[in-house]
Amino acid sequence: MRLSANQRRIAVLLTLGCAHQSCFALSPIDGIAEAFLQLLVLVGAFFMIGGASVSRSRLKGALVGAGIFVALLVALAIWLLTLAWRAQTPDDEATRGRRERTQKSAALAETYLQAVCAKDRIRYAEATATKAEGLRIDVDLKQTLHFDDAPPAEEETLETLEGRRRFGDRSAAELRRTRFESPLFWIRQAEASEVLRKSDFAFVESSAASSRDVVRHDREASDPVGEDSTSSGALRSARFILTIRDVSSLEDRKHWVARGDIQLADRASGKVVARYQGFVANRAPHAWAKDWPWEFASPCPGIERAHLDEDGRFDAVNYFFEQVVRSP
Repeated sequence: MRLSANQRRIAVLLTLGCAHQSCFALSPIDGIAEAFLQLLVLVGAFFMIGGASVSRSRLKGALVGAGIFVALLVALAIWLLTLAWRAQTPDDEATRGRRERTQKSAALAETYLQAVCAKDRIRYAEATATKAEGLRIDVDLKQTLHFDDAPPAEEETLETLEGRRRFGDRSAAELRRTRFESPLFWIRQAEASEVLRKSDFAFVESSAASSRDVVRHDREASDPVGEDSTSSGALRSARFILTIRDVSSLEDRKHWVARGDIQLADRASGKVVARYQGFVANRAPHAWAKDWPWEFASPCPGIERAHLDEDGRFDAVNYFFEQVVRSP
């Protein structure tokens, strides 16, 4: 049976349409399965034209040719699917090495964390009449640690560069800065409005982010009051000062652990009335830190781990006022 001229034209148009769609579907990896099905339709259309337009004596050869073509398409589809699987779930030597290095470093960090928490953690407080007093915040948002004898950045290999390209891993220089220079996330938590909410102070003073002006947040006021509407005498009325510093040692950072110190002191006498020195261990030592280095880190075992916020970060300021200042 032969197709009419119009039927052959329709079959050719269908064949060209399938080929066009297949080319576009093969470009993204996610369209491989769809492209494979369309290619099978393409083969069927070609076979329909060839098989319907040849004599019976040539039909056997057409079937053999179509079978070989289908086999080649299946092999191509398997190869493309293999590439897609490797791109989505890579498991090469560099990937395994990175995963093993991260797991080993995290385990060593947790072991070191438990040891220093048991030995060097400090929690001290005296009774303070904070409800009628003011507080001044002293933090250095630009604090950078410096260790003269810190090890240099590891030399980058081709495997490291390939891993960074595929997984967003950090360069050796960035990794070293995070490990030995970046401060704790605690200092970012010392915002005046948050400290006022978490503490019992009547007001909290802090330096403006864009200048050296002092901004006062009063518990009785709905909005913070700037320097223009606050007298210098009122600015000096804060009795206490809250200091937060990263005091990590080189040994701490070598084990992917950071050490923080929070102190509440009397501004007039300089006497420390409350202090907390704690530690955190980096949960993913070799992973990319999207926002702030050391933001997601595990604190000392115990009550500290009950003070994680909804994103899993240790709320050191809230812990300090709730568990140290209020529970001497």
